[in-house]
Amino acid sequence: MIRTLLLSLLLTLTYGTMHAQYCTTDGRFRQDAYFSDAQIVSDTGIVYGQAFNYQGQWQNLILNVHYPDRAIDSLPRRPLIVLVHGGSFLGGNLRNLDDDCIEFAKRGFVAATVEYRLGWGAATQCHGDTTSAYQAIYRAIQDVHASLRYLSAHAQDYGIDTAWIFAGGNSAGSFATVNLAFVDQQEFDQRVPFCRQTLGTIDTSGNALRTPFRLRGLFHNWGSIIDIRFLQQAEAIPIVSFGGDQDIISHIDSGNYQNCANYPFMWGSRAIYQKLTGFGLCSELNVKVGGGHGVYNDDPAANLFRTQHAVCFFRSLFCDQCTTVYRTDSVSADCTALGPNGIADAVQASLHVYPNPATSQIEISGITDESTLTLTDMSGRVVYTTAARADAVVPCSAPDRGIYLLEIRSRQARSMHKVVLE
Repeated sequence: MIRTLLLSLLLTLTYGTMHAQYCTTDGRFRQDAYFSDAQIVSDTGIVYGQAFNYQGQWQNLILNVHYPDRAIDSLPRRPLIVLVHGGSFLGGNLRNLDDDCIEFAKRGFVAATVEYRLGWGAATQCHGDTTSAYQAIYRAIQDVHASLRYLSAHAQDYGIDTAWIFAGGNSAGSFATVNLAFVDQQEFDQRVPFCRQTLGTIDTSGNALRTPFRLRGLFHNWGSIIDIRFLQQAEAIPIVSFGGDQDIISHIDSGNYQNCANYPFMWGSRAIYQKLTGFGLCSELNVKVGGGHGVYNDDPAANLFRTQHAVCFFRSLFCDQCTTVYRTDSVSADCTALGPNGIADAVQASLHVYPNPATSQIEISGITDESTLTLTDMSGRVVYTTAARADAVVPCSAPDRGIYLLEIRSRQARSMHKVVLE
């Protein structure tokens, strides 16, 4: 058992190598903007493909891309994030996420918002055509795949680093991106064989480009996966997620889409988070207690709150410091403890957590400021918390042995430590 846990821990700690040029001290890739609005270039209406839509009409597929002015930005390449709008696969458009893309661009990313084919036999509530609902999801996945191929093929045009590509979106957009990441063609054929029969394969629709790409993480907002069993360790990637625990459109654990018994049964943000952490892979889940569909999406400030958390999460990947976090409160994003950062790094370097693995207690030395110590299991459940001003001891009283996360938070920095309880 301990050997398995240690292997899982090793997988987490060695996921990816630090990309030094993005783990910087110059203010990029942090919660606050590095570039101004005037320093962002926006190319709009770019045709990345064509395909037949729900009505059988030939449709141009377009995207908008936003990025720091290359005459100003000293980096020749930047990480890419592709965002996909929501709208129940019936409405919405790519312009809904232009502002979100600009906020990512102001923090150093190339950010694109993607149009995809809309439409299915929704009829009235709970009386829609479920076959066409699956086809709508499948068409969206085809189109996002085509957009990623296009952007990868045109990486030089926009200064994209294809080694660091992220995707995400809201609601239907999150459905599309999470299923694109975790469900392959064979699994789609197993679950919904009629999609390939009527719409072709995922990776050949939209355009003739065959440029490969690899997603390194997801920005997931109120979406679901069609079958949690399709999420396998070999394809798992880190996710930063937001969801409401009372969401009946896309249940945070599992349930029928839109709460309709005849609609597809799917698995939501918390089920995905638990599967990933079970693999020992870092993920962040922000749960709005009592919240429904579309949490942290009420106004520009709420949207920025999610974007800032996503930027900090992706920065933790750049700096090889990604840790698992489960929150039920609206903690402001803070990237300062990640990577080369003066005082925060010095604080973290002074801390020592031992022994590890531990049996009866965990000792922490090097605490120099008033701090809160919190021990959580991999599902996000808090098993112990206390305040400390100096060296402290955390008792190992958790009933189940395994991997736990110890957070040490002070006014200066936040430090996360994985510990194994034997």
